[in-house]
Amino acid sequence: MKKLLTIILIAVCVLCLFGCGSGDKADKVIYGKIYTADENNLYAEALAIKDGKFIYVGNKEDVEKYIGDDTIVETYDNGELITPALVDAHTHVNQLMVGKLDVMCSLEADSDKDAILKQIKDFVDAHPEMEFYYVNGWDAKAFAKEKYNIPTWQMLEGISDKPILCMSSDGHTYWVNKALLDMSGVTKETPNPEGGDIAKDPETGEPLGQFTDNAQYLIDPCKPERSKETYYEAIQSADDFCLEQGYVTRFQALDNEKYDVYKYPSITYAEELDKAGKLRCYEQASFVIQNNEDAINDVDEAIKLRDETKGGNFELTTVKFFVDGIIENAGAYLSEPYTYWPDDEWYGTPMWEGEEAIKRMGEVIAKANENGMSCHFHCMGDQAVSDVLTAIEYAADKVGKDTVRECRNAIAHLALVDEADFARFADLNVIAVLNPWCAKDPKYYNVQVALLGEERAAEQYPMQSFIKAGANVSFGTDLGASFTYESIECFHVLTTRTFNNDDPDTLLNGSEKLTREQAINAMTIGGAYQMRKEDAFGSIAVGKEASICLFSKDLLTIPDTEIMSTEILNSMFKGEWYKEV
Repeated sequence: MKKLLTIILIAVCVLCLFGCGSGDKADKVIYGKIYTADENNLYAEALAIKDGKFIYVGNKEDVEKYIGDDTIVETYDNGELITPALVDAHTHVNQLMVGKLDVMCSLEADSDKDAILKQIKDFVDAHPEMEFYYVNGWDAKAFAKEKYNIPTWQMLEGISDKPILCMSSDGHTYWVNKALLDMSGVTKETPNPEGGDIAKDPETGEPLGQFTDNAQYLIDPCKPERSKETYYEAIQSADDFCLEQGYVTRFQALDNEKYDVYKYPSITYAEELDKAGKLRCYEQASFVIQNNEDAINDVDEAIKLRDETKGGNFELTTVKFFVDGIIENAGAYLSEPYTYWPDDEWYGTPMWEGEEAIKRMGEVIAKANENGMSCHFHCMGDQAVSDVLTAIEYAADKVGKDTVRECRNAIAHLALVDEADFARFADLNVIAVLNPWCAKDPKYYNVQVALLGEERAAEQYPMQSFIKAGANVSFGTDLGASFTYESIECFHVLTTRTFNNDDPDTLLNGSEKLTREQAINAMTIGGAYQMRKEDAFGSIAVGKEASICLFSKDLLTIPDTEIMSTEILNSMFKGEWYKEV
């Protein structure tokens, strides 16, 4: 009898040591409808989390063995949907938050010229103590009937003799007063920088006070420097802003500035916050390289920063290129001329124009990819897209296609794409970063039609064409430049190609809309794949970081008309809910 009891006791001890003991019990077990974005197991009924990672994803019955005395059990069975946490694969949220901390004049939407000038004057009069005035949110259409069809420094005369910097709503154009123009040192002899335009009087050559795209760099050194505390607050506010929308991971698409020397406070201070354990999201940063004789050597600066920031919740991983401007100011680089522009043969503003520049771009891509860094491109026009693909092909010939494919270079915005280029995306494994502009926005579409013609305007922002060609896609809000960023609204426009809760007048090329699953995949695993982090996050699978979103409705099955009334109830980063449960 004693021998039998001894055997039983030994068996119990073995079970305690090697069975599902306390060491295997989950910190959290969650029940609900779960879309995993894991192609091997797309749907689940339950998941278990321990130490910030998924330890089980599957059915209700088998998860029970992970429930212990201290396990928090949550059930969502009232029509909710659980997905992987969202990945914003192209954003400027850090810069946006820095700007929000400035005391600035934020213009009312759709203001005309007179209303804009009155708002600026009222703001200046209310803040006589300020030494530098920021204004944000003017639209080019407000000045379409003026003498030069643009805003000029003369319009700001009499408001203040201190510098005034007015940023356009799309972020691509500055409008400055005479004080700031003088401070910049720009004169009629100052040439246009590569990929930028200084608006000048066609008769006298004198600058008019408008600086577009790369010409903005002529004004930037005049801005007052911000404190470390300002950047700390901005970056942490960006985390809150993203978590509210379910984006627990983001790719920051602009993190450095170059005047006489490089400046990258948002990189420096984000890394400091990361080392102090004060970041609540994961962020990848990018380093912008300009088209000049230093371009190839500038990669070394990016590599140095990559090595210094490796690991943790903040990493600089990518080299960024601006290749053209935007359609609304006729800066997107097109293969065929704009339909309407004072210059009958106007193709846009290329920032890397001609065979020599494309080869130089290819050399930079090759060096970055060979050293394990991805490249990320701003391209609106079809010619800009084609030129980048040609440069990537050059890099592939130089360092090998496998090296280039593995780096997952990405092109964002993609307003127009040549039919032949979709297959090139797939061949080179270039990620197509989709944005939320894929519907007829009443504010911009008429301008786009005037500049492009009806046929080209109707073909803007392809999405399904990339997938059909076998290319990988991700999604980026372009927050800071886009007119919509809320994740529910972004999901809605991706899947319906409409605004304003399915207003049929806003439908843009419905054949390009994504399915519900494709949209979630683009907003989750697609972004993780672009960032080369799909083994860590982007889908709900055992061993990955426990980062999820909880939606109030089942986005996979509800009618289109209910999407916009869906709420993000909560988001989780590495096992921790953003909002207390």
